[in-house]
Amino acid sequence: AFLVSVDPKRLQEAKDEFVYVRLMEMLRLALQLAFKDEVDRELLKKDHPAIGIFPREGSPREFTFIPSAEPFDVDDMRDLYDAEIKVIMDA
Repeated sequence: AFLVSVDPKRLQEAKDEFVYVRLMEMLRLALQLAFKDEVDRELLKKDHPAIGIFPREGSPREFTFIPSAEPFDVDDMRDLYDAEIKVIMDA
């Protein structure tokens, strides 16, 4: 079994009207972690600085993600989400 939970505490601290949450990055990361036997915690921190990644103590197959909410212009956000959707649809 494999489990990832998302802790919204950093998202609730966001004061901006529009924020970018790295949903696709978290989904991709969860899929990668699900199929790995070992996880390099330092590499995860380096490769995903906007997402806190915490393995559950005593369980190598359970993780908690704590994403940051980044201020973002709504037009830029729309373009970014459209590009991410296109990548998914082309896969």
